[in-house]
Amino acid sequence: MQSRRWGSGDDNQPEAFNVCREPHFPAAVGTAASVETIVIPIIVQTPVPALATGKGELPRFRGELGPFLGVSSAASGAGLDGGFGSNENSPGGVGSLELAVRAGFGLEGVMSESGDGLVFAELGLRYDSHSSSSSCNNCNITATVPARSAITLRLRCPFWLIPGDLIVAAPVLAFTSPKTLAKMAVEAANGGLIPYESGIATPVGRFQFVLGREIGISFYGNYSFIIPTPGVPPNNATVLALASTQFEFPIVEYRPFRSFSLDQSSSLLIQLYYAIDVPNGTGTVTEPVGAPAPGLQNIQMLGLRVVFDWRHYFR
Repeated sequence: MQSRRWGSGDDNQPEAFNVCREPHFPAAVGTAASVETIVIPIIVQTPVPALATGKGELPRFRGELGPFLGVSSAASGAGLDGGFGSNENSPGGVGSLELAVRAGFGLEGVMSESGDGLVFAELGLRYDSHSSSSSCNNCNITATVPARSAITLRLRCPFWLIPGDLIVAAPVLAFTSPKTLAKMAVEAANGGLIPYESGIATPVGRFQFVLGREIGISFYGNYSFIIPTPGVPPNNATVLALASTQFEFPIVEYRPFRSFSLDQSSSLLIQLYYAIDVPNGTGTVTEPVGAPAPGLQNIQMLGLRVVFDWRHYFR
């Protein structure tokens, strides 16, 4: 390959110097006129990635990689297998609204479309609608879960083999074997050691099995429940002040769209989840005075949750 002659005259003609044969380049330098006529036209035509949206913009993952603060809102509906009373076994339903703020680290889709390295913690408020089911066995009282509000906590973190293993292993491996920790983190972000939680991208959206990656916890304060209690006068019912904690486990999620612009992203997410509402203790009987505390049970439910997620990434 021959070099191009720099200087006045026939600048566009090849020079005798052969870059494939000579051990070093000559010390000759080009003139300003040569730069203007030869180099600048080439540079002008060279594509340069830009920060603006459109042709030549930077790859999306460059903006979604890193720490972020965000806001999420959600609406959900779930079917209940009964109420807290041991006699309340008829199914019911409940609707919920949520609003929360979240902070975390984004690492989604960097290695491939199937990757999911999203880590975040979320704090918010939740409001549940009133729920009723049919009458319990051997009594004429309708089982009722009143409208309630709760403080919510939600955590999400990929795992290598079992849920939470990276959270336990990271503090130790960060000092003893950083390379092992990095390898585990990459494998976790791509679906785990057994990659059954890898995302599946389709023309209509992205599907992912996420059981174990995310947990939502709702803390309900004391609310009055009418618990059917056959044989307790005068109405075969007991009014109970009861607090509970609900644990929610997303199973499968579907993301129909995702939008990104510079340092912000937004997406819509639909999750199928299982939840269990656990009463805190036996509660306090308020009516009838002196009545024994009724038997209680957990409420299990299966529902759909629609989430809007907005994030601002920090450079």
